[in-house]
Amino acid sequence: MAGEPASAGPECTCRFNGENYRIGELACIRGKLSRCDMVINNTSWTVVGDSCPVVRAPQRHLLPPHTLAALSTPPPRSPWTGSGR
Repeated sequence: MAGEPASAGPECTCRFNGENYRIGELACIRGKLSRCDMVINNTSWTVVGDSCPVVRAPQRHLLPPHTLAALSTPPPRSPWTGSGR
């Protein structure tokens, strides 16, 4: 009806890199954090951050190569075990 504000329907999406994003969803576009919005009855990307969040993997504690070799080598067999005597 005339005079009623238009609302975004469930089919309104933004497109980026071959994917659909619903209104309100975020994407990293050209290094900037962007949100899918409705602007003048069209979907559009709005920049909401100058950079994208970075997720860092937990740091692994690296062992020296000689320690890794020692861990992967089975211990020598003892003549005192496994004979049953």
